Amino acid sequence: MSTNTTTATGTRAPIAATEQGERVPWLRGVAWPLTRRTAIALWRHLLTLYVLTRLGLVWAAFCAATGLADTHTRVDRDSGKTTTRVRHVPRLDRVDAGPHGATLRVKLRPGQDLRTYTALAPALRHTARCQAASALEIEDQPGYLRLRLLRRDPLHRVLERPREIAPGALVIGLTETGEPWLIDLTAVPHTVISGATGSGKGPC
Repeated sequence: MSTNTTTATGTRAPIAATEQGERVPWLRGVAWPLTRRTAIALWRHLLTLYVLTRLGLVWAAFCAATGLADTHTRVDRDSGKTTTRVRHVPRLDRVDAGPHGATLRVKLRPGQDLRTYTALAPALRHTARCQAASALEIEDQPGYLRLRLLRRDPLHRVLERPREIAPGALVIGLTETGEPWLIDLTAVPHTVISGATGSGKGPC
């Protein structure tokens, strides 16, 4: 039942039904999609934290198995029990977790370089149980590398909507690493977006 109000001319106009009609489209068009995207992003962050926690638990064993760390085996003379210790494990720090994966900085041991970790990227991918793993140089930090773990394909289900973040600067989607794809029309006025039919050139 709608509530009526008397206008200056004496007529009565329904207002509650109008306000309710305006509120429902807002809930469906703004509030619900925002809540849904936030919940999905939170769940993806939790899955990334699980991957990082598991990698931290097996990192020493991974380094020992792949030769990134030193192993020292000792045999007890009395019991004959063999004990293996892992030493000089490359240190991981500066972890940056996101909804699709994470990046970590690793301190190199003497004799290690980018080729060492690039060759071990497939093994790291299976150890971390993620979709892809890669190693990147850090130009201003010799002796360190950046490990990038991609937990899932960020383009499999894109929740990022095209939006304007500044006059002339638009976020039109995601890159293959899960980062926002930014186009600055003030710096580059002419931008061509091309691709096959159904590849996602237009907003959905």
